[in-house]
Amino acid sequence: LVGLEDYSQAKEMLAKAEAIFIAKNAIYLSTVHFVLADLEYRLGNYKQSLAILNDSIRLAQKQSYDVSRDESLSLKAKNQTKMSDISAALKTLDELVVFAVANKNPKAEQEAYRQFAQIYESQGKYQAALEAHQKFKAITDDLFNANSATKIALVGTRFEMTQKEQKIALLEAESALDKIQNTEQERANTLRGYAIAFGIIMLLTISFVLYRNERSRRLLVLQTAQLKDANRRAEDANTYKSTFLASMSHDLRTPLNAILGYSEAIQLEISGPLRNDIYSGYIKSIHDSGQLLLELINDVLDISKVEAGKYELDESAFDLTEAMERTLDMIGLLAKAKKIEIECVCPIDLPKMYADERVVVQIVNNLISNSLKFMSDYGKLLIACSQRADGGLNLSITDDGIGMTEAELEKAMRPFEQVDSDLLQGGKGTGLGLTLCLKYMELHGGKLVMSSEKGVGTIAMLHFPAERTIK
Repeated sequence: LVGLEDYSQAKEMLAKAEAIFIAKNAIYLSTVHFVLADLEYRLGNYKQSLAILNDSIRLAQKQSYDVSRDESLSLKAKNQTKMSDISAALKTLDELVVFAVANKNPKAEQEAYRQFAQIYESQGKYQAALEAHQKFKAITDDLFNANSATKIALVGTRFEMTQKEQKIALLEAESALDKIQNTEQERANTLRGYAIAFGIIMLLTISFVLYRNERSRRLLVLQTAQLKDANRRAEDANTYKSTFLASMSHDLRTPLNAILGYSEAIQLEISGPLRNDIYSGYIKSIHDSGQLLLELINDVLDISKVEAGKYELDESAFDLTEAMERTLDMIGLLAKAKKIEIECVCPIDLPKMYADERVVVQIVNNLISNSLKFMSDYGKLLIACSQRADGGLNLSITDDGIGMTEAELEKAMRPFEQVDSDLLQGGKGTGLGLTLCLKYMELHGGKLVMSSEKGVGTIAMLHFPAERTIK
């Protein structure tokens, strides 16, 4: 019925046979499954056919009945090939070859190599297909010599395989020739593309160089003129500034010194009591205001000298740890008034420093004063000294004050600008303290690095170069 393509009636009869064999537990059940699988294959149901075949193979192994094992493996490989599972099909054919050799079944081995050749040829693997055809032909020759009854059929088969071998060899040669031609064409196109691209790049490069040279020349002429004008205006401004500052230092310091001297004499009641407490407050305000104004004038003059390159350092060797102890003695009263704890961690064996001690102390005093201004009562201030790996000295001042944002810190580093805070009491100061610290550190070849976080505190780090450390 299968041969007559009466598939529906064949399927009904196979179903009845399957039911009978299952009931009797007959060993021929695997053969029924194989025919069912072949029927599904003919109908194009490759997945269903493969599932039936797997069940048939497992059942045959269980019952030790392998009569249709070679045909089952061959059909299994066909299904896998139809389902485009080439790797599985090749693995199944390898299994079929092993089975055929073990069971001395040359026809099954011949069928395996025939399918090998078809798969490799469809994939364009002509060398592998040719090897499979040659093995097929060798098995065919053995069968031809062994069985004269089948010689005529085998001669036709062998002739057909020889033609396929020749066809495969021709296809392989054509494929190799196409590859060579394609490679040569690609190489020619690439070289042509490189030549065109190189020409375009050279043209663009020459144009760009000419344009840039002309643009640079015009820009240079313009910048030269602007620099000359700016230099002239800067020299004029510097002259005016120097004249103004020199005049201000004489015109303001003299009366300020008199105001400070007389106000201090009145505060001390050198010539007798004031007899009025209100006047005592007035005199104190006059003295404090005069002192603040004098500090502002001194700071402005110092910055002017530094910027003009006329500030000279009075350098000598001194002990940084001892200098810090003296600094703490000077600011102790202010810290005590706010109940701020000050801790100084400076090793006694720290190498001496060669620098302007008065200026270094002024830097530290300015930074500590700034910290104390922005700290709440019962805060903590840490002063630490250390030596870096390169030999230079570091000095850090860490507080737990209100801290600053990045914008506020940038503002505080600019001259005459200050960060507003409710913690400040009385006068705010000159607004030149941090600027002077920066300038003084630059004169020493060092640098001041500030970092701050709002609500956490501020760290001021002084980095002195190694050449200022006395070994």
